[in-house]
Amino acid sequence: MTHQEFANTLNETEQKEILDTLNHIEEQRLRSSKYETKDLDVLFRYWVKLYPNEKVKMSMGCGGCRKAVHKFFFQISKYFIKKTK
Repeated sequence: MTHQEFANTLNETEQKEILDTLNHIEEQRLRSSKYETKDLDVLFRYWVKLYPNEKVKMSMGCGGCRKAVHKFFFQISKYFIKKTK
């Protein structure tokens, strides 16, 4: 599934939740290089929605996984923003 296909499966409330989470992460990263658990919970919940059979297993305890999931949803957010313009 492409970024665009996944983004199209999400309703406006889910898209807003992801965008708000990414904005909070960016604000947080200006003060600290750490992710907050609540932000990770949101992104990983949508990750599991995309990959329910754990074909691409990610762990919140893995630094590379956190960065990859964040980057993935950052790419998705570009599509949300582009779609609204």
